[in-house]
Amino acid sequence: SCGDYTWLLNGQTYTQSGTFTYTDSGSGCPVYYTLLLTINSSSNTTQQITQCGPYTWAVNGQTYTQSGLFSDTTYSGGGCMVIQNLNLTISASNTYTVTQSSCGSYTWPLNGTTYSSSGTYTHSVVNGSGCLDVTELILTVHAVPVVTASDVSGCPGSPIPLAGSPAGGRFSVANPYLGISTTYTYTYTDTNGCT
Repeated sequence: SCGDYTWLLNGQTYTQSGTFTYTDSGSGCPVYYTLLLTINSSSNTTQQITQCGPYTWAVNGQTYTQSGLFSDTTYSGGGCMVIQNLNLTISASNTYTVTQSSCGSYTWPLNGTTYSSSGTYTHSVVNGSGCLDVTELILTVHAVPVVTASDVSGCPGSPIPLAGSPAGGRFSVANPYLGISTTYTYTYTDTNGCT
């Protein structure tokens, strides 16, 4: 029996396995009855699973693609209900895209690698759910402009035009220059923001 058993001969309910006897002497001659009783019990278990991507449950062969609570009910040889529960968390791999531009070179903080040319680079890591997180870096590396500043000379007290190439930059001193001999710096920033 599953759980408990009531013996009709004596009206008694048994909750444990065992051998039980009953004597009926209502007809004048005793009649002996023996009950060989096996008590089985129902079961209800829960399995916790965290899975990256689809999960096939061995209990019922079903494949699940979403998180949830799933159940499968069967009956044991003793007629008892066997309930098996699956508490499933489905995680997914993640892909992230980062777009970056830089002058000369770029050091990606995610992996510490320095890149000196444009391109698409990836970095992968397994997250806490066992899924792969992929970060894609779309990188544009601009060349640093080639800048020159020319030596110039002139007469004291007269304005001396300073020369820098390409045109459109700025000088560290006034241009034209009126002071005594000095060293000047020419700084140029191109349309990509590279200086």
